[in-house]
Amino acid sequence: MADVTEAPPTAEPAPKKEKKVKPKPADVVIPPKKPKLSKAERRELQERQRAAKAAGEKPNKADGSIMGGGAGDSGGKGSGKGGKDVSGATADKKGDKKSEDARGGEGGTTRGASEDKMVSLFSHLPPPKAPLEIQHQLSSTNRSNALQPAILTLGHLYQTHSLLGGNTRCRAMLQSFSILLKSYTPPPSSRDFRHDVDHALLKPAFQYWTTLCRPHSVSMGNAFSFLKLAVANLDRDLAWAEARELLLESMEAYVTERIEYAGKAISRHAGSKIQDSGDVILVFGKSEVVNRLLLDAALVDKKKFRVIVVD
Repeated sequence: MADVTEAPPTAEPAPKKEKKVKPKPADVVIPPKKPKLSKAERRELQERQRAAKAAGEKPNKADGSIMGGGAGDSGGKGSGKGGKDVSGATADKKGDKKSEDARGGEGGTTRGASEDKMVSLFSHLPPPKAPLEIQHQLSSTNRSNALQPAILTLGHLYQTHSLLGGNTRCRAMLQSFSILLKSYTPPPSSRDFRHDVDHALLKPAFQYWTTLCRPHSVSMGNAFSFLKLAVANLDRDLAWAEARELLLESMEAYVTERIEYAGKAISRHAGSKIQDSGDVILVFGKSEVVNRLLLDAALVDKKKFRVIVVD
């Protein structure tokens, strides 16, 4: 007789665990799902949103309508018993925040349409100040800090653009520093006159000129750094009269070597590039060095050329 093997009993499937359904709280209102829009409907929605944005109102992304703050605007959020109408409150809060941002507070600067139209080419320049604001800042600075008349006079010339050109403004700054050094005497309680000259004489004047009157030029920044280094390199035990004479001589040498001689060297080198064959030179604005270059080429070297000034 053949052996009959019995098949092993199959395991019964484990009963599935029933998922616990969390009860939905009564106060929570689930907004309906957004319907899928066709390509034509999306284009129409975008056009309505652009029109609402151009009109200065905030468009609703769901249906393209304008959001309002009325009590009857539920927008799918305030329907049902026990539901909270939060759309109107949210719109009111945003409107209050926008009005506060527009006001900006007393003495603050408001962001207007001029900032939105700022050209990236001129974004590094400081925004222009109103004449009344400048006068208020100047008067408050004059009352708080005992600035000498030479500082205030040069600041007025900077502010009114009476001095034009980087080298011209640099010479005027060094001349004013010369006047200040001649009339300055360190206090008897001073331990180091170098610290007093730097913090009580040079820095206040330079900050007044560059922050309240007009931003400094490259030549002014280089000359100020040179003067601060010259003050720091003075001997601490040196008498103030001798130290003052050294600083005055250093400033005179700076004007002669770094401005006058440098301009002549640039004029001689660049003037050799102009050919006496009817060259046309394009110049942007006005520069002291470029002006000297063109005059030397025309009057000294007797070269004939044309100049086009773009400004």
